[in-house]
Amino acid sequence: GSNGRRTGPPLGHARAAAGGVDAPRLAATRAKATEDDKVEAFIDRSFMISDDLVTCFAKHKVNLVSFLALSGNAILAKASPYVATTQPTTERSAKAFVEGILSSAYLTKGAVVGVVADEGTPVDTALNSFILPALKKAGFPAKVVTRTSVSDNSAATSQGSAAVLKMRSAGVTHVVWFANFLAQLGFANAASSQGYKPRYAWSDYAGGVGDAGFYISEDQNKDSLAVSVLTSYVV
Repeated sequence: GSNGRRTGPPLGHARAAAGGVDAPRLAATRAKATEDDKVEAFIDRSFMISDDLVTCFAKHKVNLVSFLALSGNAILAKASPYVATTQPTTERSAKAFVEGILSSAYLTKGAVVGVVADEGTPVDTALNSFILPALKKAGFPAKVVTRTSVSDNSAATSQGSAAVLKMRSAGVTHVVWFANFLAQLGFANAASSQGYKPRYAWSDYAGGVGDAGFYISEDQNKDSLAVSVLTSYVV
């Protein structure tokens, strides 16, 4: 059953939605599922990432089971009880992330910190309530903070790449990462081509810990720190 409603065959249909963070295709898939097909439950692995998409499922009383790696406490509360995820909220990820950074030997005397974070309200809260204040209190204020898009694939990649020049120019030695996969790839690839080798801290926000382990080169990942609240991430 699902949310008190009995389900039976046919259990549903598989539908390819989108890769990465293709917002228009995700929105079209959501509309077809909730308005045309009138499904009762939707199991997603295509990153229904925006608050609008999540709340639209709830509005139509459709149970959404999704990765939801970019969602904050407020949106999950608003969409309850029609949403479920195995991922921590952005606030929980941020709190665990900065606690892990500060309890490790990652930041040492002379470290110059830069932060790369996604755009959007949930990450605004994570940055301003947890990450930036904690780093400043510990004596390592972020010298550079750059933001990346979560709704535009091309922009995310180019913004990640552009952030390298800002970090290098500011003398950043440690890059604290709280942004999406495409920006992560763009940054790491550009850094590698420019011979820039900062020490990274990866969180499980947007699956960053797992993505770093699988897709970031050994050269870029050297001496990096991974912090996760999930036992499913093994790096």
